[in-house]
Amino acid sequence: MDFHVPELGEGLYEAELVAWKVKPGDVVKPGQSLAEVLTDKASMDLPAPFAGRIDELCAEPGQTIRVGEVLLRYSGAGAEQPAATETAKTTESAPSAKAAVAETGPTAGKPVTAPAVSTGDLAVRAAPSVRLMARQLGIDLRQV
Repeated sequence: MDFHVPELGEGLYEAELVAWKVKPGDVVKPGQSLAEVLTDKASMDLPAPFAGRIDELCAEPGQTIRVGEVLLRYSGAGAEQPAATETAKTTESAPSAKAAVAETGPTAGKPVTAPAVSTGDLAVRAAPSVRLMARQLGIDLRQV
């Protein structure tokens, strides 16, 4: 089966394939990241809307991909889910560890801290154009 580039957001019809997160032969689950793409507005991961085994990657990192193009081929245990395009529209939003106040129970009125979330490369705050330039120059933004 073919997996096509999903809608990336309003007014976005193409993106640059930055890196693959899978390789042929890998078994993926729904929601698992397949590739990282860079648009004019943001850098984002494309999640898998299927469960199955990756058969073939149809694009190379650095290549411009357009919405609707075949991105990869897979043989799978499940069919595409219609909510996949909505999932792909999400960008680098990750929950932050902010303090909240418990409203009920024995800890009422006491601050509660959310657990820290590991976001990998997203821990560094940088514009997509800065990330691209750093990647092209071989600079690790976590070290800057």
